[in-house]
Amino acid sequence: FRKDAQLGMVFILAQLYMQEAGSTSDVKVQEQRLKQARQQLESWFAATPEPMLGASNLSMYCDATALYANCLFFLKDFKKSYETAKNLVRLSIEPSDQSWVLLFAAQQEAGLNAEAADTFELFIRKFPNRKDYWMQLTQAYLSSDQPLRAILTYQRAQEHGFMNSRSDYMNVFGLYYRLEEYSRASELLESWIKSNKVEDSEENWELVSVCYANLRRDDAVRTVLNESRKRFKTGNLDFQYAQYLWYDGKYKDGLA
Repeated sequence: FRKDAQLGMVFILAQLYMQEAGSTSDVKVQEQRLKQARQQLESWFAATPEPMLGASNLSMYCDATALYANCLFFLKDFKKSYETAKNLVRLSIEPSDQSWVLLFAAQQEAGLNAEAADTFELFIRKFPNRKDYWMQLTQAYLSSDQPLRAILTYQRAQEHGFMNSRSDYMNVFGLYYRLEEYSRASELLESWIKSNKVEDSEENWELVSVCYANLRRDDAVRTVLNESRKRFKTGNLDFQYAQYLWYDGKYKDGLA
């Protein structure tokens, strides 16, 4: 066979190995087929120069690059998978959703969380109406220890109608608290309780009082505890309010 025909058969063989790897539940067979697919693809790339933009074989080269990146990912060679996926995005005039997701996943698995977040920022601009992408971007920022960017991502997602459950709002509060932005945390949580975005509960009012305590705003702590204890009858808030009365020397009121 001519060289181009031989290369075509090598590529088809790699595809078949990948298909068999994906269809078996036997881990050993799967790993063997993935390694065989990798070997065939590396042989194909060694004989196939990277085409120029607009070349007739560019589409096939992109398909082979995508297959190779996936193969490397499943073999847990995440750094090489990332480099291959990055090349795939570079080669494509209009990269597919799968290309971006693969690039993002390989970056995360390779421990490149900050780079993964940057990649997903580009992706989210293209697909702002995908809830799962907003969640993944938020997680990428949290994984790369960028809580402020995670907060901003929550806010941007909420502008698009996503990530606006009670637990999401409490997550935002938790991030502000983690950043020791107690003033903003207390302001938001109190407003969310009153607007029913989070639960009107004893625990949440106690969190508001803790923020004020961290700010040494004792008058505000007393006000929150005194108003909220009247509605919650567990005695917990009464006890905390009694402690503040004791600190103030109001022993009779504290005793009551």
